[in-house]
Amino acid sequence: MSAISTMGQKVGQVGRDLVEINVETVRKLAELSADNLRRYIDLNKDYFEKLPSVRAVNAYVDLQRTYNTGLWNGFRDDLRARSDILRAAAERTGSVVRGAFVASEAASAGASAPEA
Repeated sequence: MSAISTMGQKVGQVGRDLVEINVETVRKLAELSADNLRRYIDLNKDYFEKLPSVRAVNAYVDLQRTYNTGLWNGFRDDLRARSDILRAAAERTGSVVRGAFVASEAASAGASAPEA
């Protein structure tokens, strides 16, 4: 097999690995978004079910505080989860790209080495 053919296969593999990482990352982000939407709807449903029973200002303030805490915690958890997903994807991408350069350098060093 020629060096060009081997290099082409390696480039193709890197491309396939990067596409796989991207597809998996988008899938995880979409699943996370769907879960977050369900939690947001549940939080709002709970809030609006309790709202008609509020008869005093302090009860309303407590209900609003609980709702806002739920919103904040959901936002914070979503941000952390997205960061974790993207960090893992970046680490995997870096590993694939570094691996391609290491393999390329090794191949070019072997090709330029004088034959004995």
